[in-house]
Amino acid sequence: MNVIFGDAAKIELVETIEWYEVQQSGLGKRFAQALDLTKKRISIFPEISSEIAHGIRKAIIKGFPYGLIYSITEETIEIIAVAHSHREPMYWEDRK
Repeated sequence: MNVIFGDAAKIELVETIEWYEVQQSGLGKRFAQALDLTKKRISIFPEISSEIAHGIRKAIIKGFPYGLIYSITEETIEIIAVAHSHREPMYWEDRK
C-alpha cells in the first residue's frame, strides 16, 4: 500500500530528525531509520495499529517517544502527523 505524508507531517518529520541530530550526531539518522521501519510495517499491515479516533490509527516508532498518526483509504495510507507521545496528544485532530 502506498504511504504518503501530509504537508504538516513532512514538516514535523524534518524538524524531528534535525532536533535529534543536534542532540547527538547520528541520532537523527537512527530516528529516520526507525520511522522507515514503522512506515514499511503499516504499508504491509495497515490495520495493525490501534485506532485512536474514528478512522485514525497510531503506529509507535520503536525506540523513540513518537508515533505515526495515519488514516487508511482503499489504496493509500496518509500520515497525518509525526507526533511526540507525551505532548498535546490530539493537536493534529484538525488535520483529518
